[in-house]
Amino acid sequence: MYKFINRLKKILVVGSIMIKYNVVLAQGQDSTSRKGISYFSNKFPVTSVINLEYKQLTPYKFSSKYMGADIPETEINNLYHFQGSANLNFFKKNNFVVGTTLFYRYLSMNAGQMKNEQYHYHSQSLNLTYFSKVFGKTVIYSGSLITDGSDKRFHERMRGMASANILLKASRESLLSVGIIAFLDPSALLPALPSFTYRQDFGKGLIADILLPKGSYLRKNIGQNGRLSIGSELGSTYFYLHNIDETKKTYALYQIDINSGLTYEYKLGKSFIATFKTGYRNSPNSRVFEKTAAQRDYILQATPGAAFYFNAGISLNQFGKKKK
Repeated sequence: MYKFINRLKKILVVGSIMIKYNVVLAQGQDSTSRKGISYFSNKFPVTSVINLEYKQLTPYKFSSKYMGADIPETEINNLYHFQGSANLNFFKKNNFVVGTTLFYRYLSMNAGQMKNEQYHYHSQSLNLTYFSKVFGKTVIYSGSLITDGSDKRFHERMRGMASANILLKASRESLLSVGIIAFLDPSALLPALPSFTYRQDFGKGLIADILLPKGSYLRKNIGQNGRLSIGSELGSTYFYLHNIDETKKTYALYQIDINSGLTYEYKLGKSFIATFKTGYRNSPNSRVFEKTAAQRDYILQATPGAAFYFNAGISLNQFGKKKK
């Protein structure tokens, strides 16, 4: 038991971007944005072809319970991660698009006396998007088949997601859409979630950008190539744990994160965007459960403390070379 508890201490960590929900959110909501792309500058798209990020967090403490029993508080320090993603469309015909999303994350940290703990996570998805008209309104249907894994096992699980979004308004100044996201995944917190996208250009480079449940920002263009944003974004951490107890079962850690702060983006040439983020991260929930089980059947639940974060990244803009 002591070995198991110590092992769990090492993996209760924080992260950033939504791994479980990102595929549908990025694919469905970015598809919505692209249908109304003329209403805004296309310098800063929702989703880039290639994105690389580095993130560092300040030290923080977490408290946890294993099977209802309290575990002594532990401090996490020197936590950082590197992640990369690629979004590629390889087939387009009329209103039908087929693509893939590839994701990789490396995470390293110190937990108490345990140094240089390292974790790897990757996922691959096949994405289908279809555009149609309903009562004169554009509707975007999206579906994804996702597989993921770790450095111990390339294939851990397979799951699916589907979404439908109806574009209610798309003009040069604003965009409005509503929809639903369904998760074909027994470990999902909810079987489905509503989605809502609203963007409003107030003029003079000031833009409200709301993509729920992903996040909301107030953005201000700075000069010809820069943009400063303030707001909050929902993220998550998800990875697999092996050999942490005598059962030899594979467990999963899932944690919800709320990142609030500032984002500065700067366009480099025609195709690249540099991004810098800083702010305050809160994690209301962190759970460890058997990878094929529902999250409500967790064996451990933790409450990580808040921490400051710094993020630097660079991305390839898929619309960067297009002329309007």
